[in-house]
Amino acid sequence: MGRPLLGSLSKQQEPGTYFVIPFLLLVIFWLTVFASISRSAQTILLSPLSCLSSFFTLFSVSASSTVEQRPIESISGLLKTGSSVIWQRLPIHLVTTFHSLPHLQVYSDAADHIAGHAIIDALADCSSFLKNSQDFDAYNYILSLISLHANLDAEPDNVQQSGSSILTQADDDAFATRSAFSARHPPVSDVLGPGWVLDKYKNLPMLAHAYRNRLPSTKWFVFFDGDSYILWHQLADWLATLDSSKPLYMGSIVGQVFEQFAHGGSGIVISIGAAHKLFEANADLEHMYDMESLEDSYGDHILAMVLLDNGIKPAIGDNEYPYARHKFQGEPQWAVGVHPENMCSEIMSFHHVLPRDIEQIYSMEQEFLANGRKVRYLDVFQRFVKPQLEPVKEDWNNFAKDVVYSVDQFELSMSDPLQTIGSRTNEADEESAKPYASFESCKAACDSYESCLQFRYTRGYCGLSKSVSLGQGVRVSSATRQARKWAQTKFADVNSKSFSQRQRLDTWTSGWRVDRIWSILENAQWYSNRESNY
Repeated sequence: MGRPLLGSLSKQQEPGTYFVIPFLLLVIFWLTVFASISRSAQTILLSPLSCLSSFFTLFSVSASSTVEQRPIESISGLLKTGSSVIWQRLPIHLVTTFHSLPHLQVYSDAADHIAGHAIIDALADCSSFLKNSQDFDAYNYILSLISLHANLDAEPDNVQQSGSSILTQADDDAFATRSAFSARHPPVSDVLGPGWVLDKYKNLPMLAHAYRNRLPSTKWFVFFDGDSYILWHQLADWLATLDSSKPLYMGSIVGQVFEQFAHGGSGIVISIGAAHKLFEANADLEHMYDMESLEDSYGDHILAMVLLDNGIKPAIGDNEYPYARHKFQGEPQWAVGVHPENMCSEIMSFHHVLPRDIEQIYSMEQEFLANGRKVRYLDVFQRFVKPQLEPVKEDWNNFAKDVVYSVDQFELSMSDPLQTIGSRTNEADEESAKPYASFESCKAACDSYESCLQFRYTRGYCGLSKSVSLGQGVRVSSATRQARKWAQTKFADVNSKSFSQRQRLDTWTSGWRVDRIWSILENAQWYSNRESNY
């Protein structure tokens, strides 16, 4: 029997072998044609194969793995600001903190856009009852300025000067119109006045809007201001350990014992469970507190009132869930009070920060994130306080005030020195060496309390503190220095009736018990290195 012919089947051949040779010939033919055509035609021929490849790649990824939601995705950040400050406060956030927050909504008293971020008018849906009130004259005034393309945050003279620098000679008529407008209309800051009359009306509408427009991933609503700094990733990691379905309300607690609430500028955290409880039972909740809003002074207090009416109290205790004590605070990094009780606690927020402060804190936060570390009060002290600490600083205010002695309050202070500072190590002669009598007497008072870490003095006033803060320098002009010398001669008696007049000419001198601070710091460092995840 002869060999089988090429391409014929034999018993040993697999059934598919019959098609191999024709398939190879087809591939060779296709490659020959492909090489002879234009590049654009090649792209057209290959595109179906590319799409098919992409489909199988996508299918294999989605079928084999599930992308885990990052903790930061659960936060909806609600920034509250105003038209008179928005262009001063937001730009630094755009290049720093906003990068950390994927879900952010910015609320103001007028709609706008900044670098792709829509600015939401928090007051647009307020009731006619509120909009017809005297407080909302400022709101209508802001809208009128915007419609006239006026500079919302400038003094009239500055508006005029900024206009003259950009207008040509051909724009004389338009410039004259703007100058006349500036003369007739005061700046927004004058109309709003101290305390921002419109600010208190924003909190409740903000929460209502954010809740109704939330993403499926939202578990937490976090209020903050334009001069706040929130360590977002650190906050998100902590919130991930809590149950967001519970009605939780957290922040830096202020107010009286029976009327405590979370301070807005320090960051207010409200869980999705709390928001459900508010709005699912009260569809029109944001319009139910109009009268209370008119009579109250603070938006964060109004928000607390609404929460309390629905059975939601702020988290206060250190030994009860969700253990929020020390997490939030309302000072910039150079005024944070650091003491043995909070040194090893994580810090989540700062307030009253300027753009330069934000840059400094952001730099520190990024450094810690890169190293997998959490920022604690101890770290704030090490970075911003310790390098500038010394026993005495003249023309400096460190804000010591846990115990206050003054001409008017001496008897009250001496009879009840708050007791929080600790017990005295020795009894000074209170009559012959009153703490407010001199810097030396104020220092002696601090020395006599074993827990006193710093003090500050000005004529007729002495403040002591059990926490450490850097504070800030006091500007003193040459004219003030000359007036101070004159006042010290004329009003030598500290109990003089003209004390208040003389005190305005005095500056602060601050002191620190650095020996006690270093001792506490060493213990805190040992504990931190031993117990933390550093």
